[in-house]
Amino acid sequence: MKIGILGGGQLGRMLALAGYPLGIKFRIFDPVEHTSAKQVAEGVTADYSDISALESFAKDLDVITYEFENVPVDTLKVLSSSVEIRPSIDALLTSQDRLYEKELFERLDIPFARYEVADNSQQLSKAVEQVGFPCVVKTRRQGYDGKGQRVLRKLEDYNDQLWQELGSCNLIVEELIPFDREVSQVCAFDIKGNSAPYPLTENVHSGGILKQSTAPSSISDSKIARQAIECAEKIATEFRYTGVLTVEFFVAGNRLIANEIAPRVHNSGHWTQNASIASQFENHIRAVSGMPLGATIPKGFFGMVNFIGKTPSIEDFVEPNTSLHIYGKEDRPGRKVAHANCFASTQSELDSLVLRLSKIIE
Repeated sequence: MKIGILGGGQLGRMLALAGYPLGIKFRIFDPVEHTSAKQVAEGVTADYSDISALESFAKDLDVITYEFENVPVDTLKVLSSSVEIRPSIDALLTSQDRLYEKELFERLDIPFARYEVADNSQQLSKAVEQVGFPCVVKTRRQGYDGKGQRVLRKLEDYNDQLWQELGSCNLIVEELIPFDREVSQVCAFDIKGNSAPYPLTENVHSGGILKQSTAPSSISDSKIARQAIECAEKIATEFRYTGVLTVEFFVAGNRLIANEIAPRVHNSGHWTQNASIASQFENHIRAVSGMPLGATIPKGFFGMVNFIGKTPSIEDFVEPNTSLHIYGKEDRPGRKVAHANCFASTQSELDSLVLRLSKIIE
């Protein structure tokens, strides 16, 4: 079997590496010639609008998947005429627009933050007034890792140039949730609709970029954790979903509030590489290729620390319970270049280990 992956970043790289032991081959499509994924798999370099290149890419593929949300939907529509796309195009389309995500949550009765939309500067002023302070103004599309958004905590934080500063594009204004913790539910779904959830993961962000994750979350045995799985399953049913799906939430008291969806393997699930019988990457490949899903429940406590901007030295990893994953990227401020997974037998031991790892490149 040969699988095509749209997008050549580290997620594509880790998908290919997880699939090789299963006897699967891969082909990567990305407009950039030298990418992380193309270091480990055959690659096609062309614009996503290049019909001829897309046809060449699709030749002899059994299925096509994608590793990030911003693949043009028109690209998938071209490819779907000859090759099965998994997960569905509808799931990708919804994840690309924050308004579509809110409408999805509302349709499925999934709790979400109060919001207003703004398609020009006048509407933005009115939307901020209606939502009130504190609030967060976000671009509806193309926002990731904290980009394309601005937090407004008081009236003085708003100015008439905000519309231009955020790109003069369609915006959404959300209530800023005073959350206790950020969590994510990573769940795999096979072609028959069977689900395999991973434990609820607790996340810490810095500057809008995921800094570290730990699992299982301290609330993994709670009603909120069961609700998170139910939300993921509702979304999967809506889209007849195949593959790994991630839903990010805020937890405020006893309330679970959906933030966004990712129809792909997710940064907060990297710890599964060294924790579960089948990692999120292996289960995504299993799912889209029609295989049964692998076990997802780990024994022990696991963590993941992102390294942003600077690749750490292998010599820094003297801890026996750590595993370093380097992406083969050039160092650049704000860029995810590596991560480390770690294991401990207790939560307190894990917290100490994650803290030590997080200080390696500080």
